[in-house]
Amino acid sequence: MKIPRMLCGLLTVTCICAAFSGCFGNTGKNQEKPVIAPMEKEPVPALSFDIIGGSDVMPIAGYYGPRLSTYSKNGEALPEMINDEYYQMIQESGVNVVCYSPTDYEYTPEFVLKMLEYGDKYQIGHFVTDNKVHTNALSFNELAERVNHYANYASFCGIHVCDEPFLEGTIGDGTKDMMDYAPVFENLKALGVNAGSNLLPSWVFYSNEDFEKYVNTFITECDAPYLSFDYYVFDDKRNVAEYFYNLSTYRAKANEAGIPLWVFIQAGSQWNDANKRFDSVTPYYPNEKQFDWNINTSLAYGAKGIEYFPLIQPSWFAYAQSTDFDFERNGIIGAWGNKTQWFYYAKNIQSHIAAIDEVLMNAVNKGVLVSGEKATRENALSDCILEGTSWRELASVSGDTMVGCFNYQGKTALYVVNYDMEYAQNIDLTFWDSYQFFVIQDGQKSYYEGSGIELAMQAGEGVLIVFEQ
Repeated sequence: MKIPRMLCGLLTVTCICAAFSGCFGNTGKNQEKPVIAPMEKEPVPALSFDIIGGSDVMPIAGYYGPRLSTYSKNGEALPEMINDEYYQMIQESGVNVVCYSPTDYEYTPEFVLKMLEYGDKYQIGHFVTDNKVHTNALSFNELAERVNHYANYASFCGIHVCDEPFLEGTIGDGTKDMMDYAPVFENLKALGVNAGSNLLPSWVFYSNEDFEKYVNTFITECDAPYLSFDYYVFDDKRNVAEYFYNLSTYRAKANEAGIPLWVFIQAGSQWNDANKRFDSVTPYYPNEKQFDWNINTSLAYGAKGIEYFPLIQPSWFAYAQSTDFDFERNGIIGAWGNKTQWFYYAKNIQSHIAAIDEVLMNAVNKGVLVSGEKATRENALSDCILEGTSWRELASVSGDTMVGCFNYQGKTALYVVNYDMEYAQNIDLTFWDSYQFFVIQDGQKSYYEGSGIELAMQAGEGVLIVFEQ
């Protein structure tokens, strides 16, 4: 466990103010101390499920859930994954919701019900795939009857309706127009059933105006229970500034609609939607520091759900050229049933998420502070960056840092992220006065009183600070 060093007044460690005297440059304390008015408690838009522990538990979802064996390697079938072995593996990774599986109720209903049985057993929620529902092939009464086939399972969280739909006039020709799905969203909402979905990133659109029209139309016409998007930043065609533009835009739209934001996290790379054979580029990315950074920056921006892509590697995502398959290039779990490097990354960060999610699920994001040249430059397109490096009790922060600022039931909460994806650094936070607060770092909670704190943080790491009143 890392032990943060206090600037002054530590409850459990000897005061070391003198040792740091003059080390912090302009701390902001030569400015006049602001009047810090109490915050009112605010309603928090969030979505969670009883099967995973209720409203205080953050959904950690996975896309491409368990499926039947349909491919083989050297005459040996790829493993069927609707069984105890793979549900135990999913549970071990920290994933608690399957947001999409190719196992479809229309074609193999018995296996979808088996998935829900395993979900009940291992406390893993499911959004059911049912082609008859998402193609709007049923009347309202038929839909209600259909949903009753699987809605009584505790692990039933909703129905997956669409992934990355298009919108006519904003993007090139597509076969999945969101307006075709709007009646499905409406009918499911009338039945009290969550509709699962995910939207496209900005880079596929003709213009930023078309991108915003796309998101606005989805919110007004589909009235979804949460807003989800993907932007896979660890790809040589992407850039970090655009990632934060997307994160900022979806954050703002979710806040306006009063619904929670879910963000996709990149578990590997080198997707293969075209079903081609190619040799992998190694080393694989993202590495663990980048993976953690992706999660922690999303949480700093107020995400209320994390989604891994892919959870289970589709067989065609493993097609290679010099050899038949590469089961290591992406997925929390490879198509061969192997635990990949991202499995261990997800498992490692899960203890931290489990320690902080009660706060974040009940807190309203009020904006983001950035410190340092790189963080400032790469967030220049974001519209939720707060001016300066102070907010409420926080007078200043040093280093290359991002700080998510939250109203946690009337209390100040700060989610501090080491913005550097390569190197550890000590991050100094100074406060306007001496306060009582607690810190959650690496899954461990500690209580302090003082006028600041120095955090020893690993690359890409996030740390939660909550001020007591």
